[in-house]
Amino acid sequence: MAKGKVTDKISGNYCGYIDFNNKRWFDVREVDLVYHHYTDEDEEKTLASDCVKRTDSRKLSQNLVDEAQSQKEEIEKLQRKDRAGREAANKRRAAGGDKIVYPKK
Repeated sequence: MAKGKVTDKISGNYCGYIDFNNKRWFDVREVDLVYHHYTDEDEEKTLASDCVKRTDSRKLSQNLVDEAQSQKEEIEKLQRKDRAGREAANKRRAAGGDKIVYPKK
């Protein structure tokens, strides 16, 4: 609302469709027409960080729940390690230290 006036209208439902100002923007019945289904060939063309390459998702899609959970935990462990490194770097820089510190050989 802008000063009490309706400027746009959004309607629809969670599992079916969404209309924005009476124009249909999404309809679940047309999903196959809109979304691209990945193939192995497509995967070769994606970045290494693309979500279709997450090992936990792959295992889960194969209904290998325990293996998917293990993979997810490994990913989370790496994410925590990365976060700790970023936090240490921010603390070092805030104290006037070097932006990048290379490991000693």
